[in-house]
This record gives sequence, structure tokens and C-alpha cells, in this order.
Amino acid sequence: MVNVILFLTILLFFSYAIYEQFLIEKRKGQTKLKVPLKKQHKIDSLIFIGLIIILVYQSFTQSGYISSTTLFLLAAIIILAIYNTFFRTSMLIFKTEGIFYLNIYIDYQKIHQLNLTQNNILIINLKNKKSLFAPLAREEDGQRVVNFFGADK
Repeated sequence: MVNVILFLTILLFFSYAIYEQFLIEKRKGQTKLKVPLKKQHKIDSLIFIGLIIILVYQSFTQSGYISSTTLFLLAAIIILAIYNTFFRTSMLIFKTEGIFYLNIYIDYQKIHQLNLTQNNILIINLKNKKSLFAPLAREEDGQRVVNFFGADK
């Protein structure tokens, strides 16, 4: 049962990665601008990896045995966690009619205001009074967003 859950987790991660890397580009029209977001939550991923290592260690010391399939699947999850934390970059994708932010599509009609802070965080104020914070990876990306909306005139 554990191996099935681990395998399904890996399968879900791969399907999500394929969607994010290839399919989101084709949804909701042509991509006008892609801006990388700052990487966050590295410590959380390191804690997760540490917990998996502790789990494997405890299994070896208490029962003396862990299935090679389970060990392989746990190693695959550790590799995926490392990839997700240190190599994959989240993107803010501007389309013709809206924005993809953290894989959620926001139509331009639902956006009340966009603000760019001095520390390079794009604040998306929605018409329903909610705010989304998108920390941009580089300072020049903020300028690209400003130029995209033509606010530099």
C-alpha cells in the first residue's frame, strides 16, 4: 500500500511538471511575457528530505529491513524534491487576456491594480479586494512588466 501511494505521488508530480512546462503555454492564448519568480521555501524542502532520510534510517535500525522498491521510490521523491526546490523556477506568465500566477489563471478584467514595490514584488490587487504577491527574481523583470503594460510613458 505504501509503495502504491509513493508511486501515485511521483506520477502526480510528473503530470504536474509536464502541465507546467509544456501545456500551460498553450492555454488561454498566446504568451506575451514570461517572468521568473523568486525561489522560496528552500528550508521546508530540506526538512522534508531530512524527514525521509530519518524514516529510512529508523526502518533499518528497528526492523532491519526496508523493501528495495520502497527505498527506490523514496529516493525518487528525494530527487524530485531537490529538483522542485533548487532547479525548477515558477513563472508569472502574461497572456493576451490574463495572467497565470502559480498556475492559476487571472483574467485582466478581475484585476483592479498592479503595483511594483521597491524590493521587486509585484502586487496584484483584485477587484474582490484580495491581493496576490509575486516576488520577481530579478530587478530587470520588474521593468519588463512595467514596459509590458506601457506604464513607462
